[in-house]
Amino acid sequence: MPDSTIAGLPAVANLAADDQFAIERPAPANANHHVTAQQISDFAYDQVVKMFVIPYCGYTGITYVGPGQLLGLADWGVPLEDAADHFAWGRFQVPSDFGSAMTVTAVVISEATANAYVQQGANYGGCGQDYATHSNGTGILQVVAVTKDFNNCILQFSLASAVVNDIVSLWFRREAIDALDTVNADCGLAGWVIEYQRKQPA
Repeated sequence: MPDSTIAGLPAVANLAADDQFAIERPAPANANHHVTAQQISDFAYDQVVKMFVIPYCGYTGITYVGPGQLLGLADWGVPLEDAADHFAWGRFQVPSDFGSAMTVTAVVISEATANAYVQQGANYGGCGQDYATHSNGTGILQVVAVTKDFNNCILQFSLASAVVNDIVSLWFRREAIDALDTVNADCGLAGWVIEYQRKQPA
């Protein structure tokens, strides 16, 4: 493919079909600066954020209404009932392509639009380490607005010390017995969204 030039921008050389690239407008003093193919590749790779969802794998304090049947929010995940104090948790291993900036966001579905009184956190460490070698989270219980029947993506926090292959134990709590929880209905924890910047290939 021949060199390409865009008005006001430097020439970009040696592009092949289906190449992906980004161009940053240079300062006037560097108007003739040429970006190398490797710089373009590195820049594009650095911008990729990966995401996956972790479902819950356990819970406490749930009211059963029949054999194998939970309250009506079973389709939404762990029922976080009104007028009760509930915990749920899940686990995952930090992927091999993890580079940096891993965040955790809870996905909560509510039967009403109001304020939920909630908190969440994570303990993590590698194989052969204490399971709580590192801990991060949202701190104390806090009031968070939730909207009826929406995927409420709330309480994002960072896993500041995560490294590849760490085993992460996530937990979520709703304290609906507190007056600060004004939902006056059940909620459901669908799971967690995990996002991170992938690392450069070797």
